[in-house]
Amino acid sequence: MTRTQHVVSSLAVVLDLPDGPPAALVLCAHGLTGDKSGPADLLARWAADLAAAGIAVVRFDFRGSGDSSGRFAATTFTGMVEDFESVWDWARERVRGVPAIAAGISTGGVVATAASAGLPGLTGLLLLSSDLLDGVGDPPVTAFAMRAGEFHLGRKLLADRENWPVRPVVAALAVPVRLIYGDQDGEVVANVPGLRQLGVDVVRIEGCGHLIETREARAGLAIGSIEFVRTVTGSAVAVGGTR
Repeated sequence: MTRTQHVVSSLAVVLDLPDGPPAALVLCAHGLTGDKSGPADLLARWAADLAAAGIAVVRFDFRGSGDSSGRFAATTFTGMVEDFESVWDWARERVRGVPAIAAGISTGGVVATAASAGLPGLTGLLLLSSDLLDGVGDPPVTAFAMRAGEFHLGRKLLADRENWPVRPVVAALAVPVRLIYGDQDGEVVANVPGLRQLGVDVVRIEGCGHLIETREARAGLAIGSIEFVRTVTGSAVAVGGTR
């Protein structure tokens, strides 16, 4: 596997390439208040497992997060969708001639879904721990703190979320959609029946929550992701050997 770092439109981007020619490309968005590697190195290890199976993986930090430019306080869903679209175009130019899949974890799954309606060459949509709720209701007048006050989510970001309903996007997509989630992730579990009705293929991982915390669960996440890529692309990618 080869891992390289890049800067795309002020966004910090990591590209994991397999040792041989890639059979497919996956672009993954991190969750709100997260970054391209986490949580707890989850995305970095997941990308390494997919690369070992012959899949190129691109991860990046949204503007205002991780190593990208900007301030988190200025983050909006519209901006995150624009970032995803920008990196998608860059990734498809960098890794040419292979099927491409949009992916995201938690809120990153919402962003990937919102963007997917207009992504050229989209082959599939892979959601990790994402319930795809349509909006957050009436946002608070003032910001509220997350992670012991490290991040503040304000009215502007939450109000903009209302502009991006994603379940109608899923219903209209002409490509396969898979959700992989932990059986102890209460919010996602509660929304699985509705997502099934939209035609989403769901894969439950036993013994873990929203962050897919255990080594065994993360191995299951990688296997479920690789199987999805193999199924929707017809690519000869390997399954197994996960970390």
